[in-house]
Amino acid sequence: MSKTKRIAGLDIIRTFAILFVIFVHAFLKIGFYDTHVSGSHFFVYITARTLFFICVPLFMLLTGYLQCNKKPEKSYYITILPILVSYIFISILCILVNNLILGQHISVLNGFFSIMNFTANSYAWYVEMFIGLFLLAPFLNIIYKGIVTLNQKLLLLLTLLSLTSLPLFLYSFNTPDKIPLLLLLPKYWTVLYPITYYFIGCFIREYQPKLKKSIHFLLLSAYLLLYSAALFVANYGKNFSWRFLGEYGGLTTVILAVLFFLFFYDVDIKSKLIKNVIKQLSVVSFDMYLFSNIFDSLLYPYYFRHFAPSLSHVIFTAPIVIVLSLTAAELKQILFYLVKAIWRKSMCRSVTE
Repeated sequence: MSKTKRIAGLDIIRTFAILFVIFVHAFLKIGFYDTHVSGSHFFVYITARTLFFICVPLFMLLTGYLQCNKKPEKSYYITILPILVSYIFISILCILVNNLILGQHISVLNGFFSIMNFTANSYAWYVEMFIGLFLLAPFLNIIYKGIVTLNQKLLLLLTLLSLTSLPLFLYSFNTPDKIPLLLLLPKYWTVLYPITYYFIGCFIREYQPKLKKSIHFLLLSAYLLLYSAALFVANYGKNFSWRFLGEYGGLTTVILAVLFFLFFYDVDIKSKLIKNVIKQLSVVSFDMYLFSNIFDSLLYPYYFRHFAPSLSHVIFTAPIVIVLSLTAAELKQILFYLVKAIWRKSMCRSVTE
C-alpha cells in the first residue's frame, strides 16, 4: 500500500461514485427507462438520476488525478495485479451464483472465456476500459508533461472535448426528420472520452482550481437543476431517453462531473471516525462495484415476484445492494488478508528449514 498521505476529498468522491453507480443500476433495474415521464414528481427522479449518472466519470477523473505522475516502470505495472485478482475472484463467484442459484448452465470452458472477455460480470466493461487506460496512463503523462504552457494544455482539453464530448451532445438532438447537427465534428472519436476525463484529472491535479464553496455549491446546484429541467421537458410524455444530452462522455455530463469533482476534491474531514468510514468505503469501492452485479441479479428478480414496480422503491433496493456489496467486499478483504498471511508464513518456514 502506498505511504502517500490519503486525501479525504478524493475518498469522498470515490465513495459518492460507488454509491451513485449502485443507484444508477437501481434506476435501470426497476424500470426507469420503461416508464413514461409524466407528473411533476418525475422531475425529482430525473434530477436524482442525472446526479447519479456522473458515477463513472468521477472514477475516470480520479484516475487522471492520481496517476498523472506515473511512469512506464515495473513498479507501476505490478500495481494492477490486485485489481486483476479481485476481478477474477469475483467473476468466478458470479459464475457460481449463475449456475447454482439462477439456474444457468455455464461450463468451465465457457466460464473461463467469459472471464477473459469480461462478460462473466455484466458490469466488467469498466474493468476492460480501465485496463486499457491503466496501460496508456504513463504515456498519456508523457504527452501531458511535454506540453509546456497553460494555453497549450487548455487547447489539448478543448480539442478532446470537441472530438469526444461535443459530438455526443450534438448527436443527441439528431432525429431522422431533422438536419443533423453533427456536420463538421467527427463522431468517430467519441469512444476516447475516458482519455478526455483522464487529462482533465491531470489538469486539476496540476493547477488545483478552487472557487469559494458557497458560490461553487450554488453553481453546481443551479447547473444540476437546469440540466435536469431540460431532460424533463425534452422527455415529457414519453419514455426517458438516456442518450439525449447524456452518455458518460457527453458535454453536459462532463460539466456536471467536473463541477462535482472540484467541489469535493480539496475538502478535509476533521472527524477521525467519519474520515475512517469514508476511507474504508473508498478502499473497497472497486470490489463493491463488481459484487453489486451479483446482488442486483439476485435482488431484482425477487423484487419483481413480490412487489409492484415503483420508481420510489429505489430508496429501498439500492441501499440493500449497497449494504450487501459492502459486506461482501469487506469479507473478501479479510479472506485475502488471511490467505496472504498464511502464504507469507509458509514462505518463511520454507526459508528457515
